[in-house]
Amino acid sequence: MMFLLTGTVQAEEAVQAPVTEARAHYQKGTALFNLGEYGDAADEYKLAYKSLPEPVFLYNIAQAYRLQGDLQKAAFFYVSYARNAKDPVTKREAETRARKIEAQLAGKKPPEPKAEPEPRNDPPPKVESGPPKADPKVLTDEPKNTKPVVAAASPEAAAAETPGPAWTGSTERLSSMTDLIKTHRDQFRFCYDAWAKKHPKSDQHVKLTLVLHPDGKLDTAEATATTKAPELERCIIAMSKQLTFPPSTTGKLTKFNYPFEFKYRPEPVK
Repeated sequence: MMFLLTGTVQAEEAVQAPVTEARAHYQKGTALFNLGEYGDAADEYKLAYKSLPEPVFLYNIAQAYRLQGDLQKAAFFYVSYARNAKDPVTKREAETRARKIEAQLAGKKPPEPKAEPEPRNDPPPKVESGPPKADPKVLTDEPKNTKPVVAAASPEAAAAETPGPAWTGSTERLSSMTDLIKTHRDQFRFCYDAWAKKHPKSDQHVKLTLVLHPDGKLDTAEATATTKAPELERCIIAMSKQLTFPPSTTGKLTKFNYPFEFKYRPEPVK
């Protein structure tokens, strides 16, 4: 038999307010950015981050301040983004921008970029299943009452700029949940294989619904199959209770659904 896991997480926060508020501020900030109103755009991106501390907003803030000419604040937010970033490419880019700005503020020549090391065949490092935590208090350390040290970017130069990485509208916790379930797909496969021995040639669709506390502790777990399969449902629930779930970056209760598609395949003839 073979097991196929398809579909995407159909997720929703139990409390939608943070995501809804963040989306509204993010969209408004991007509109202001495109209009060249960088100070107001930065303010909206800050409100988005306060509603939902996603690192991408920190990069957006840095871009807005840099184009406005406030290099001190731009450097601060590039560093803040790099400290919380998950994507290594934009993390390096933010670090490079911060170093150049800091050198410019100090009146020094920007540091030369470091040469990339030769590739090695070392095994990949162990990665924790939970997402990095963005610090919602980072804004409290923002430089105050700074003045632009350079002129704001010209309209021609600014036209080629973007706010930076785009926010997809979802949280890192949900992406981590997808990865977590896929990592443990063998356990869920076991459930289907055991059930299929008594019900050969039967495909099965099962929706797993989990409710998690902000610290990652499982509150409730339910599994619903399209056709009657109580043994399969109980097994999937039991497997889900063995997982260690990532914490929420919003501090809210989270509910999401995960669809399993089990396809029956006959065992190869020996």
